[in-house]
Amino acid sequence: MSKKKVVLFISFLMYCAFNYAGTLNRIIVEGGKLKQSGNLVTIQSFEISKYEISNSQYATFLNTEKVGADGVYHGRNIINIESEDLQLVYKEEQWVSKVGKENFPMVMVNYFGALEFCKWAGGKLPSKEEWLFAASGGNKSKNYIYAGSNNLDEVGWFRGNCEKHSHEVGQKLPNELGIFDMSGNAWEWCLNDSLKSDRDFCVHMGGSWYPGEEPSRLSAHYGNTPDHFSNSVGFRVMFPLENSSSNYYSVPARKNALDTVWKNYTAKTIDRLPNFTFSADPQISDFGGWKTFKKEVSGFFRTEKIDDRWWIIDPDGYPFIHKGVAVFRPGSSENQAAALKSKYGSKATWVKQESELLRENGFNGTGAWSDVELLRKNNTKLVYSIIVSPMGSYKSDHIKKYGGKYEMAGWQGYRFDLAMVFDPEFDAYVEKAIAPIANYKNDKYLLGYYTDNELPWKNDALDRHLKYLGKDEPGYIAAKEWFNKRKGFEADTSDILEEDREAFSAFYFETYIKKVSEAIHKYDPNHMYLGCRFNQENEELNNAAIFKVAGQYADIISINHYRKWEPDQSIMANWQKWSGKPFLITEWYTKGEDSGLPNNTGAGWNVRTQADRGYFYQNFTLELLKSKACVGWHWFTYQDNDPNNFKTDPSNRDSNKGIVNSSYEPYAPLLENMKMLNDHVYELIQFIDKK
Repeated sequence: MSKKKVVLFISFLMYCAFNYAGTLNRIIVEGGKLKQSGNLVTIQSFEISKYEISNSQYATFLNTEKVGADGVYHGRNIINIESEDLQLVYKEEQWVSKVGKENFPMVMVNYFGALEFCKWAGGKLPSKEEWLFAASGGNKSKNYIYAGSNNLDEVGWFRGNCEKHSHEVGQKLPNELGIFDMSGNAWEWCLNDSLKSDRDFCVHMGGSWYPGEEPSRLSAHYGNTPDHFSNSVGFRVMFPLENSSSNYYSVPARKNALDTVWKNYTAKTIDRLPNFTFSADPQISDFGGWKTFKKEVSGFFRTEKIDDRWWIIDPDGYPFIHKGVAVFRPGSSENQAAALKSKYGSKATWVKQESELLRENGFNGTGAWSDVELLRKNNTKLVYSIIVSPMGSYKSDHIKKYGGKYEMAGWQGYRFDLAMVFDPEFDAYVEKAIAPIANYKNDKYLLGYYTDNELPWKNDALDRHLKYLGKDEPGYIAAKEWFNKRKGFEADTSDILEEDREAFSAFYFETYIKKVSEAIHKYDPNHMYLGCRFNQENEELNNAAIFKVAGQYADIISINHYRKWEPDQSIMANWQKWSGKPFLITEWYTKGEDSGLPNNTGAGWNVRTQADRGYFYQNFTLELLKSKACVGWHWFTYQDNDPNNFKTDPSNRDSNKGIVNSSYEPYAPLLENMKMLNDHVYELIQFIDKK
């Protein structure tokens, strides 16, 4: 096995272990009063990690921050690499837990090492008072001697039961708040706000496996210098809640792997949504629509605006929101093929089990580039969509005229950043690409069709046609004739005004969408046209003229939505106002740095953990539902990239985009959050619309 593969495999094992401890699951501690030395101390509300930080979690921090074998971070030793009691080892340029120690509390970490992890995770160390308030049960305290009991053996590991070593986190009973191991197992560093030197005293609370019962009492406290290492001292993370809106999660994120600045972003989840109570969404139809109100039965999917909110109406007439996963198909790399054969044996078994995985987690469909033929043969039905690529096919042949490389091209690979909509040859590609959809025209589980993906609809398309194309090229001729007619004289680029650019973008785009939409309705009159997957924030997504044209030809506007932590309500309102149609978010995702993947490619945000990806999912979809024009979303994508697969395009090389990894192992914390929201979408809509 190659060195690179070994690193990836070790990283995957590390991820599996990391998830055991819940990827920093947090417990809310409501504020209250703590009695200290005869005085009442006011404690503000905060969150605290449910478990002591584990070895695997700390290894993820070290690897993400590229801490080397010397254990030095920001010029300081933060772990004791010389001690045999350190339960981490450095292999193949990665920190990993010793076998069997993945979920044991991280020890041999000094105060500074604990503090840096907390900062990395978006929190801090709890103060002694905050720690004690949480350990004693907060406002639910029963005044136990230890954290959760008067019998230490029930809630903690100490000399009398530990067999001379620490134990996996979370194995004893929790305290009144559901927090584990706050008595025994490992002492826990607390914050010293006034620390000035390495000789100052830093408190650690809670006792450990090493001594007897006395140090584990809540009334006891111990400590040491901040550079002290011990095989019985660890820590946990505290997250302040400064106001009511901060009852939501605070998620550290950065825009990509090269961004050195991590910022905290608020992530709303439905379990913390003020005044929202949920039980279960209504019963669903065979297609996934909710059996509540019923509209006209058409036999196929369509859209309808009802009381100011857009809905998809399923073939039986019930309201429907498309909750999908894009690229729902087995991975194409050698590694992924081997993993599929090992786990499922066949693609037929794969599609059966993984379709059930989607259904179990509240999804009802799939997005573009999914294996449609496997889906259609499967008994567990999902509402699917199809992408056809007439312009993409034309470009593949067009570029051959230029020796396989254009003299100038944008990131989408189109010559001069222009779609060749005026070329007469393009019409034949429209027919060839779209004619096969006739095979699907009677399938009730088909939502509709997209044409192409993220085409270049540049604001200065008029300038580009006139400046870069040869005067005998169809694009130049069409643009010149249009511009002269508009101006009423022989015009050139010096005569172009902004209103000319906007008007030309509508003409240019309509030339494309008219051709493809007519072909779709010619070969399949039953299903919806879902547009061409707009993408660029400062180009077509902010172009009223293009949206107006799109609304004339598309049933739903498809949008790949990146580069924003959450959708902007004013922008979404514009999309509906300009087009007069609903929209579907057809790509969006975020990448977790606990996946073991480099996460260098792709447009999605980088977050720390899979749980953070789940919080991002909930926050993003909540904002989508606030827009009464959104009729669904497709998470991109089903499976992670395989970094060893160099046959894929550069944007899909090495990143954690999937709900499963390359070995078809699901990311449980992500899916748990997806399911939480997906299972209550109808209830959320009713809640939002009543506000």
